[in-house]
Amino acid sequence: MRDIQELFVIREALEGISARHATARISDEALMKMEAYLDSLEAPLLENEEAVVDPGAIRCTI
Repeated sequence: MRDIQELFVIREALEGISARHATARISDEALMKMEAYLDSLEAPLLENEEAVVDPGAIRCTI
């Protein structure tokens, strides 16, 4: 169990580093696409969590 917890700590750190690097490099167009996608999830999520498509199934090209 400790190994799993350590992996999550490492993953958390890597995700933060990745996010910082991505924000420095993302284009305005890609950011607008991401914002539009997130906005499109709000209403379906409020109505039914299962109605929202898994974001891991969608590729975002930056």
